[in-house]
Amino acid sequence: MNLQVNWVDIAVLVIMGVLILRNAWTGFFRGLSSFAGIIAGYIIALKYYGLIEGIIRPWLASQWVKTLSYVIAFLIGFLAVFILAELLTYFFKKTRLSWVDRSLGALLGAVKGFLLLAAIFILVTTFVPQGHKFFSNSYTYPYIMKGARFIVDLLPSELKARFNYNLRRILTDERR
Repeated sequence: MNLQVNWVDIAVLVIMGVLILRNAWTGFFRGLSSFAGIIAGYIIALKYYGLIEGIIRPWLASQWVKTLSYVIAFLIGFLAVFILAELLTYFFKKTRLSWVDRSLGALLGAVKGFLLLAAIFILVTTFVPQGHKFFSNSYTYPYIMKGARFIVDLLPSELKARFNYNLRRILTDERR
């Protein structure tokens, strides 16, 4: 096996290192709350913006009532998750278990880094005509792509075929 490290491998190591350290520093609950808060905000906004619209419509007779209702519902969901994360972080700190929060945060950073790198690699492999040249000598590329197969399965069939064709080209170039 060729252990040449190229600029792609260095970029992978830097991205993974930054995300792991950042999430270890902020902790699991705070790191997860930003992502979960957005999802919760959307779900609550979609489900309850009509209820909020009914409450604020008597005070605001405007074309913006629906938009404002959606924003308010989104913020309620997002802030609820944020407050819960802060309470959990406080609890873990007071019970001297903040190391668990930080360790799980580092693991979350690794997962976020993997997903980010997988998305970037999939985009470049699928859409950049000469993308295979970037990855042909990369040590980390095959490992990330093996783990990213589940993301590729979500792509439309045309893009999936294009991706698989380019991936075969890259992996074939590596074996030469």
